[in-house]
Amino acid sequence: MTTPYSEPVKGEWYQFDPNVHYYYDEQGQLHYYDPNTNQECDYQPQYNQQDYYLATEKSIPQTYTPIQHHQPPPPAQTPQTPLYADLASSRQPTPDVLLPCPEPTCNGENKPKSKFCEECGRPLGAISRSATPASNSTNTPYNNLQQQQQQQQQPRQQYEPQQPTVDPLGRARGCPIVTFGFGGKMLVTFPRAVTNYYSSTVKPQPGPIKVKYLKNVIPKHSIPFVGPVLFDSKVSVKQKKKDVAHFMSQMMDRFEKEKEMVSGDSLVYHQIEAKILLWKLVKVMVETEGTVNDKDKMDHAILQVLRPVVSEVEESNFTIPSYPVNTNNTTQEDLDVSDHMLSKIEHFLLNGDRKGAVEFAVQEDLWAHALIISSCVDKELWQRVITNFVDREMNASPEMRQQRRFNNIAGNNQALRVMYSLFSGAGGIAMNEFLVNDIQHVNTPYGLQAVTPPAQLSQLVKWRDTLAILLANRTPRDLEALTALGDIMKDQGWIDVAHICYLLSPQHAMHSGIDTIQVRLTLLGSDQPTEEAYELTEIFEFASSLHNGSACLPFLQGYKLAHAWILADYGLLDEAERYHEAIDQCIKSFTKGSPYLHQQLIDKVAAFGTYLENARGKKNGYV
Repeated sequence: MTTPYSEPVKGEWYQFDPNVHYYYDEQGQLHYYDPNTNQECDYQPQYNQQDYYLATEKSIPQTYTPIQHHQPPPPAQTPQTPLYADLASSRQPTPDVLLPCPEPTCNGENKPKSKFCEECGRPLGAISRSATPASNSTNTPYNNLQQQQQQQQQPRQQYEPQQPTVDPLGRARGCPIVTFGFGGKMLVTFPRAVTNYYSSTVKPQPGPIKVKYLKNVIPKHSIPFVGPVLFDSKVSVKQKKKDVAHFMSQMMDRFEKEKEMVSGDSLVYHQIEAKILLWKLVKVMVETEGTVNDKDKMDHAILQVLRPVVSEVEESNFTIPSYPVNTNNTTQEDLDVSDHMLSKIEHFLLNGDRKGAVEFAVQEDLWAHALIISSCVDKELWQRVITNFVDREMNASPEMRQQRRFNNIAGNNQALRVMYSLFSGAGGIAMNEFLVNDIQHVNTPYGLQAVTPPAQLSQLVKWRDTLAILLANRTPRDLEALTALGDIMKDQGWIDVAHICYLLSPQHAMHSGIDTIQVRLTLLGSDQPTEEAYELTEIFEFASSLHNGSACLPFLQGYKLAHAWILADYGLLDEAERYHEAIDQCIKSFTKGSPYLHQQLIDKVAAFGTYLENARGKKNGYV
């Protein structure tokens, strides 16, 4: 590093550290700073004191008037003495000194009169723009003395070095920039570190711009969807049925693995089980011929899926006879067999064997059960039950009355409660028997108020038994009861169970858009638009077109268009174009008219097709 003076003084030589820079402030004071950290340092050059005073005396002009004794010398507020300042002012003007940029993250050095940093372009402060006093003025010792006297009267502005800006997020290091384009293309650039070997610093700079594809960056779905399912121009209907069945089997296997990871008595376990049953139900609709509630193959296949596993009951294997041989060693607990006997009746009804349930009830003297069930079979069976009741109860001899044992059967069986109510023709009101909670009365400032306690998990898990016993024993108003059961489960948060009930009662459960009045389901398996719910609904649309002959679900076309846009954003233009063709074919084939096939949707579909043509180069004739 050079000395702050243009020429060395006679008899003196200043030795400076090459890692120390300097500059003059507005008061003409000399400051030293470390160029690596841009912070001031306490540095003093070494010199010969004798040569210093000798050179000072020779440099003072002859016209200099010494200081009077009555004038006190100014106090030394800086490391320099007044004589040192006079010496600095009497030297020749120094060349321009490069001053550092006040921004701590910038390594630029600028001239004193520069207004903007040549490196980063930031405006420079007053300290950086100020010129060196020795370079723009010729001061004399007398003028310096007057300036010192004025500075005593006015408070001097203290120079405070600028502190580096706090950067907790590390913005100074740069950040990646990503711009998304149509067709799954991305323009990306990442900052890179460039080493400045002259100043021994590392400075971030923008990196090269690269073109990438989103489908190569984001991991693909582990189980790819087979859409579009309906109106796929590339796959036949027969092959599409096989692809859909294979896809649904893979999804259900994944759900089974999720179910194995949770506890068997938890709410999540039963909800995952209900989701699996919903997917199995839709798969049955795809693979089986017929329609729902056709009392033929479709109903039988649905019942096989939804019916819980029960043990087969032989008609003649009754373990509890009505005429015991010896009752002396029995206790009251042994006589309480209500749950066992009610479960036997329930198993008969789950298998759809009403006559077997009637015969078991007659054998065990359960006349109330026998009369209720036989009334919904045929008139001949009902008359036979009445005849048996008269023979057993009205013609009993005294000896028979002494030997008979009457079982006090009373229990809490939800499925039988609902079924017996439906046998009476109650319809949807019969579902009031599904959840029977004791109403509690709570004292409030306004009096007693009835409060219904929340349903227990042990009650809600019986939905499958109740639904299966309804499907195995059809009654005139059972569809109303299925819809009511779906409403109860939906209020309890069991969305999959509710949608199963709604799919089995389409006459009373409207399947339409979310903004339709009295709509009960839109996307299957969720009350929110999720990917799984959309895929399952599109498969259900395909199943409905196979059996009912309906072209498509109008409200689902908007979801298809959104899904096609996502595919295009991922760069899957082939699948997106197939979806565009499927949506266009659905709109053309639906002749009934629907508020969901409005002009705005048609315009969006046409605009999407134009974007696809431009992205694939079809319109301009190039790829």
